Amino acid sequence: MKWTVGKKINIGFFFLLTLIIVISCFTYWKIGEITSSYQEFSKVNIDVREMVQGTAADIANEGVVMRRFNFTGDPNDIPIYNDYKAKANERIHWLESNLRTENSKAYLIIVKKEKSSYEEIAEKSMAAKQANKLEDVAMYMAQAGQPYKEAMAATEAIISATKEYVRQEQEKYAQNAVHSKIILVVVNIIVIILAMIISFLVSRSVAREQALQESEARYRAIIEDQIELIRRFRPDGTLTFVNGALCNWFDKSMEELLGKNVILLIPAEEREIFKEQLFSLHVDNPVAMSERKFVKPDGEVRWQQWVNRAIFDESGKLLEFQSVGRDITAQKQIEQQLKESEARYRAVVEDQVDLIRRFLPDGTLTFVNSAFCRYFSKSMDDIIGRNFINFVPPANRDAILRLFDGLSPEHPVAMSEYKIETNNSNCWLQWNNHAIFNELGEVIEYQSVGRDITVEKEAQIRVAEAREAIERAARVTTLAIIGGGIAHEINQPLNAIRLLSETVLLHYQSKGDMPSGEVIKNVSNISQQVDRIDNIVNHLRSFLRNSQNYDYTPCNLNDIVEKALSLVGNQLISRHIQVNQYLASNLPFVYGAPIRFEEVLLNLLMNAMQALDAASSNQRKISICTWNDDEKVYLEVRDNGPGINEAMKERIFEPFFSTKSGDSMGLGLSIIQSIVIASNGSISVGNNSRGGAKIKVSFPVYAE
Repeated sequence: MKWTVGKKINIGFFFLLTLIIVISCFTYWKIGEITSSYQEFSKVNIDVREMVQGTAADIANEGVVMRRFNFTGDPNDIPIYNDYKAKANERIHWLESNLRTENSKAYLIIVKKEKSSYEEIAEKSMAAKQANKLEDVAMYMAQAGQPYKEAMAATEAIISATKEYVRQEQEKYAQNAVHSKIILVVVNIIVIILAMIISFLVSRSVAREQALQESEARYRAIIEDQIELIRRFRPDGTLTFVNGALCNWFDKSMEELLGKNVILLIPAEEREIFKEQLFSLHVDNPVAMSERKFVKPDGEVRWQQWVNRAIFDESGKLLEFQSVGRDITAQKQIEQQLKESEARYRAVVEDQVDLIRRFLPDGTLTFVNSAFCRYFSKSMDDIIGRNFINFVPPANRDAILRLFDGLSPEHPVAMSEYKIETNNSNCWLQWNNHAIFNELGEVIEYQSVGRDITVEKEAQIRVAEAREAIERAARVTTLAIIGGGIAHEINQPLNAIRLLSETVLLHYQSKGDMPSGEVIKNVSNISQQVDRIDNIVNHLRSFLRNSQNYDYTPCNLNDIVEKALSLVGNQLISRHIQVNQYLASNLPFVYGAPIRFEEVLLNLLMNAMQALDAASSNQRKISICTWNDDEKVYLEVRDNGPGINEAMKERIFEPFFSTKSGDSMGLGLSIIQSIVIASNGSISVGNNSRGGAKIKVSFPVYAE
């Protein structure tokens, strides 16, 4: 039997594919075996580290609550203190069962001992506070410092011992990984060799077809944009608009098309190419043109030409696609008989409102229509022969020249916009620029179709201004909601100032002159409290500042959490909401306006508080988590409220959509989304496995 070249290539491809699959399966099995073992080990040690860090945080929180109680005497702090104490004990109990090294276990014994000593002294100080024995309070608080430091030092020692254990285990896993790396190197070499073989075979096949493709490309010309068949569809392909001409062409009613996927209107053999073309579009190159052949049900062959445009919002997010197409069957039938000179005039549009210009590769204008002449108040004789760049503002000329240099037979169309001054007024022009190539792929001429988009630009500016006003109103609303917390923050330093002043007066009234050192100390404390009030006021001013005046700087999301909680802490306490913070240490910076990040977190916290209104007062919990990977920093707010139903997820970020009746404008999450996107971030919503909602935002890691 005679083997043809095609059969040999097919057998060769099958053999190479089989070899790749066998080697890849073995490699991934080996790597997976090592990775699975290492992941199991890593998970246990991560849990240990988190438990140790949580224990340290709970001990620290005990101290914070104890000191706050000894200062304010608020009875609500006692159950909070006991809660932190209980959580620390639970974590220690867990660690007793899971620590791997003797050093870690020894340090854990120290933690338990020093923690018990510290808690015994702390509880004595709180009892003294309840008895109003202020001198005893001061004494016990001083005594509590040493066991507190010993306990915290022991937790750090446990972490260090755990890290050393992890390092030793990692060395073992590294030895096992060497074999996998060798396999990967071999696989890479094989893949490179196979790629060279495949490239050689494909190039031979392409060479045979090139002669046929050249004859077709010789007569391929881009014709004018004429609106005939129009469709709009979402990024997922769902059709949202079709005009009557499109319905007639496909013999479908509007009801049969709307809501269906646009891919159903594309021939099966061209669907992958269609998808690749759409998702190759971006903000700087939003337009692409394509032609395709259709075979109608009666066997008739028709041709269509489509101009596909991606539509983006101001932040660069893809909103939808718009396609404008027309039937070019007649042009295709006579294309081979047309001469090159006839092609210069074939693309002139019928709508004389548009500006049309044609020019050579060196920029010399060869044709302009009357609308172009009227727009620039010049005669055709004054324009023909001049360089087209003379009619482009100087500030935009370099960019326009680069745009034309970037056109190619594969991407012959590009859009451009710029502002120009005509008749003592500033106007905006939008151009559809089109490069025309010969059969050798060389540019022979450029054609541009332009239109005045001043009205659209002004409308965009008004929309942006209106959105800024809405966001500012939302920030004022936020301040009104957290007003109680702000008042509480200001009352604390005011009470301290009052107490220090009364102490000085009482001393003078009862004992006469006060030692100068005491006077200086009290006056210094008063000054510090005044500075604290000043910082709060400046913080509020920053919160209400216009968006164009925001200060952009690297910042730490953990600091944002601390500032936001200082504003809403009073509301959280008054609503009996327990806040758990799981903040990653050594969190990388993100770049943006800190006050905007704070606005995001405040809105998330207020949404969570409102969601918890229906829950029992002793079961309300909010968790705030931060963490990072190599590329992003994450902030997540969780609650144990009713959660978010599936219907709400579809519309939760829409402006003015709210599940609250009467007490909400429904702007919170919409504004949050716009702030996050403007900071190059992303946001997602979902539900916890045990109930309640969770909202996660992420931002790129700041690179210095």
